Amino acid sequence: MHASAKLAEREGKFDSWPDWKWWNNREWAANVGRIEKFKEPSFLEDEAKEFQISLKKLSRKTLLWSFDLQSTGGPESLPDGGLERHSRRWFNLKL
Repeated sequence: MHASAKLAEREGKFDSWPDWKWWNNREWAANVGRIEKFKEPSFLEDEAKEFQISLKKLSRKTLLWSFDLQSTGGPESLPDGGLERHSRRWFNLKL
């Protein structure tokens, strides 16, 4: 799931992702980034991102999550090492 100026979702593997198809966010929503300038794209600062996801969309009772955050300080992964190929360090959410 992607939330910035646009929303989208896609499925792939760690080293093989398809191109984004924007606005295909069925059964979920998130707040989007507010654009400050269009010519040289820049965004107004956000304090938080909020996602709302329909439980129908989540087909498993246990989900593993990692986050790739882009900010003025540069890219950051949560948890640390979250982008690793295996999910040993990812957040574990039990529904």
